[in-house]
Amino acid sequence: GTVTATDNCDKDVKITFTELKEPGTCDNAYTLKRTWTAEDNCGNIASKTQIIKVGDGTPPVISGVPADTNAECDNVPATATPTVKDACDPTVVLTYKEEKINVTCTDAYTLKRTWSATDKCGNSTAVTQNITVKDTKVPVIGTVPADATVDCNAIPVAPTVKATDNCDKDVTVTLKEDNTAGSCAASGTTLRTWTATDNCGNTSTKTQKLTIKDDTKPVLANVPANATYECDVVPNAPTDVTATDNCDKTPKVEYAEVKKDGTCPDTYTLERTWTATDACGNKEAKTQIITVKDTKAPVLSATPADAVVDCNAVPTAPTNITATDNCDKGITVIFKEDKSAITNGCGGSYTLTRTWTATDNCNNSSVKTQVIKVEDKGAPILAGIPADTSAECDNVPAPATPTATDACDTNVKITFVETKIDELCTDAYTLKRTWTATDACGNKDTKTQTIIVKDNKIPTLVGIPIDASANCGVIPLVPTGIVATDNCDKDVSIVFDEKSVPGTCAASVVITRTWTATDNCGN
Repeated sequence: GTVTATDNCDKDVKITFTELKEPGTCDNAYTLKRTWTAEDNCGNIASKTQIIKVGDGTPPVISGVPADTNAECDNVPATATPTVKDACDPTVVLTYKEEKINVTCTDAYTLKRTWSATDKCGNSTAVTQNITVKDTKVPVIGTVPADATVDCNAIPVAPTVKATDNCDKDVTVTLKEDNTAGSCAASGTTLRTWTATDNCGNTSTKTQKLTIKDDTKPVLANVPANATYECDVVPNAPTDVTATDNCDKTPKVEYAEVKKDGTCPDTYTLERTWTATDACGNKEAKTQIITVKDTKAPVLSATPADAVVDCNAVPTAPTNITATDNCDKGITVIFKEDKSAITNGCGGSYTLTRTWTATDNCNNSSVKTQVIKVEDKGAPILAGIPADTSAECDNVPAPATPTATDACDTNVKITFVETKIDELCTDAYTLKRTWTATDACGNKDTKTQTIIVKDNKIPTLVGIPIDASANCGVIPLVPTGIVATDNCDKDVSIVFDEKSVPGTCAASVVITRTWTATDNCGN
């Protein structure tokens, strides 16, 4: 624009103009900064600025895009060639995009053709043509075989049938067989239907009818021959018995086993029968007869060995003896114990015969025996024997009354013997007391008590007159009633002695009378 300036003094103010272009977001969009500066003669300045924002808001224009239309899948129109123009950008590029939308099948869809143009400032225009593509024609199936009647093992293989289509170059042809049962499973009719389906589900069909028959029975294989077995090795029924059939690829093989009891539970006959039946009920049967026997006796576990034991050490019969059998899994072991006297035995000696018997279901038996010879080897045991001691001769203790026990004999005989030894005198000696316990088998226990008997007490004299004086003509006689007593000696010996010693004159004398009592032991 043409700008003017006025000033209070300068009538011809000088105006200068500058324009600055600042880039925008694109080539056709920018900012113009216009500045006018007025300066008077004295250098006083005034400035004003105009800012112009230049933009490109107009999109390109596309021409020559065909209208929407419909087409058969084998007659889709070729792509058009539109043109594009833009108000600012002379070099706008036209792009093309084609996509399938609303696809219902491979050859039925909407073809969306889009042409797009975008100028340098990002203004865009898009124009679309929609072509509705359809597939309405069915495929054409080739030749299929004619109807036929066949045997069940000669059914022809269904041929591979092809089909052509206006759009689908690889049409899928499926075969469906519908079987209608006849008088049996492998006979009847088979209706073969070939169906051609193109990508969009358009279909066409052709059929062949086969009439099928079956009147041949199956053939069994691997049926074992008749045999005889011990009851613990009876083989399982084989699983490899098979059957083949002219028509039925998997004829049914049924197995039946009949057990006929024999004389005992593990002796019997097995009749094993295999029956093959094909789909039409044609059958073949074969039988194996197995004769089962039980001739083996049970096996007893280890039993104790024979033994000789003392009567107080007889072992308890074990209760864990078991038996196994090749066939019978529940054998009961019968235990029996017989007691018998031993010939020329003593006291409680005897023989134990222990027998274990195992018998299976078929009366096969095994027996094990233990013989125990029970003897009395242990001596009795004496009790109540006093300890050795010493005693005065008038106080010797009476003999004790000991007892005896024995493991086998309940009535042990006890004998007693008392002997004087080392006799120093009648009432001083060693008394040896011996008790012997003897059981019924002559086993003995002997124990001894030793008592040292002493006589240490002196006798006592009784009746000795006191000392006295007498006239020479009347000297008293020696008394005759002098006696002596002793703790042990009942007949103490008394010795009398008299001695005279002259006195002071011829007719005087001193008479000393002495009585000495001595017991059996010299006291």
